[in-house]
Amino acid sequence: MTPLCTLLFCLILAACKRKKNPKKGDEKKDRPVVVDVVIAVPKPLSNMVETIGTVIPNESTELRPEVSGRLTYLNVPEGKSVAQGTILARVNSADLEAQIARTKVQLETALKTEERLKKLLDINGINLSDYDAAVIRSIPSKQILPTLKLWLTKLSFVHLSAEPLAFGR
Repeated sequence: MTPLCTLLFCLILAACKRKKNPKKGDEKKDRPVVVDVVIAVPKPLSNMVETIGTVIPNESTELRPEVSGRLTYLNVPEGKSVAQGTILARVNSADLEAQIARTKVQLETALKTEERLKKLLDINGINLSDYDAAVIRSIPSKQILPTLKLWLTKLSFVHLSAEPLAFGR
């Protein structure tokens, strides 16, 4: 077994020899590394950044009408603050005013008819059901008139907040 061990020992020793031809990549490892050096010197630093972009407001106010229609008046000075109670805009109220006038005429006519029929009922000139029908005909006009007047007030946009409202570009 000794000759076999000796042979094995020689083979291992032959495999551990140093290589004579170094590769090209190995030559670079031995060279010194090239470094760029910059000396730090104190300089004033500007705090401003110039850029192009879009400015988005921190707060915004959205105006929506409760009544739809065409704007007939707009009092919004661009870039100015608006004080409390200032009317900002008005919606065309011609249709609503015409409807209020028509309802007033219908109500006056119904009340006059009711008054006449009441006099006739007092002298037994008509029966009670005819008078009741006249009273019932006046009820819708009585009920819708305050609602129409309320809608008429909602046609103006008024700044109600205590804080000034600013409109920008």
